[in-house]
Amino acid sequence: MLLGDHVLIKCLSTKKHVSIPKSELVFVGFGVKADEVGWNDFAGADVKGKTVVMLMCDPRGDADSLYFRGRALSQHGYSLEKIENAARMGA
Repeated sequence: MLLGDHVLIKCLSTKKHVSIPKSELVFVGFGVKADEVGWNDFAGADVKGKTVVMLMCDPRGDADSLYFRGRALSQHGYSLEKIENAARMGA
């Protein structure tokens, strides 16, 4: 499946074959849910039973940002955390 120039599909399964059921796609920005800094890309999104589409890494901040400071990757930018967030939300 190719949407645009690049696609990465990740799944937390050890099965040899995995299928994605026909479901609605929901874009959730970076898929970051960081309550400690008041950031929630899932706010207002109904992802229950749907397939989420998200950007890789963290939102780009700058050296003066309070949290997302440029190129350094925070714990919220790792794909495992993003997948876990989506699963907790029912995606």
